[in-house]
Amino acid sequence: MNVNEKFLLAKQVLGQIKLGILAGGYSSESHGSITNAHALLPYFQRVCQSALIIEYDGKPSLAARLAKCDFVLNICYGVGGEDGQIQGLMSSLEISYSGSPVLASAIGMDKNVFKAMVRNWGFATPNGRLVSSLDPDLTKNQGLGRGPFVVKPLSEGDSEGVAFVDSLDNLAMVINDIPKASHDHWMVEEYIQGDHGTVSMFRDEDGLHISDAIVFDLPDGHRLYDQALKYRIDNPISIHLLDPAVAERLEREISMMYMALQCEGVARFDYVIRSGTPHYLEINTIPGLYPGSNSSRCFSSTMSFEQFLYISTAANIRRCKSSSTRRLYAKGGDV
Repeated sequence: MNVNEKFLLAKQVLGQIKLGILAGGYSSESHGSITNAHALLPYFQRVCQSALIIEYDGKPSLAARLAKCDFVLNICYGVGGEDGQIQGLMSSLEISYSGSPVLASAIGMDKNVFKAMVRNWGFATPNGRLVSSLDPDLTKNQGLGRGPFVVKPLSEGDSEGVAFVDSLDNLAMVINDIPKASHDHWMVEEYIQGDHGTVSMFRDEDGLHISDAIVFDLPDGHRLYDQALKYRIDNPISIHLLDPAVAERLEREISMMYMALQCEGVARFDYVIRSGTPHYLEINTIPGLYPGSNSSRCFSSTMSFEQFLYISTAANIRRCKSSSTRRLYAKGGDV
């Protein structure tokens, strides 16, 4: 099917659904999640039987509110919403939800574990080590060299808390200046000088759908694609497509990782390209989902935001229904 045919099918699927948009939570990204939910709500109100926002507020009534939905679009970012916790609750209650299941979500949120798996698969990722705010020797080298470095929270998204450190001498100072209540563990990585970019993907009954692999045109003076650049909504950072030969290699590698992790729904891989080799920084199992988000920009050459939103969500719904059917058969239930 072409995009227009998939779009029509997606609207038919969504037209049968009572959809809940799960937003909020208790991470540093909760406000952005709520804002995102209000931006998405009109799109789904146009096509679904019903659509409402469910705030992830930790109240005992949360499970009952979720259970009233045919499908939950989870856009809770960060700790609690993206790390397998809410996925575990919904899975145990047999509530269909968007995005990856518990294990893939937990791995994606823990940068140290994800990077270890990337190395095990034979792909490139920046050298780094885990440090604690209580580490007595933050300047321990362990093969990282003299710098520069990138310091980032172990379990955080949205480019939150990412810092550039020019030398080993300044590393301890930067980490000690971080508020102790902010995070307990941090990744210290070698800084890879190269082209920073991202690529998105999802799957349906036809297989994997991989977006254009894009590269960010970093303004002068910027070493990283950071939070400030990400949210230049009025003047978004320009992008260009990755070299086709490198993009072909990238597609092979991210397809293998997506399938090996048993991801579902939309996922986004961030990378730096150095000398034609992708160095993987992280996988985002709940990427931003709003007009102008990086995932929608990745697919912009083949579909509008509305088409991307409906097609990817409907594909996730159909795969959840298929999984539910398989579970019923396994239990000997009626379908």
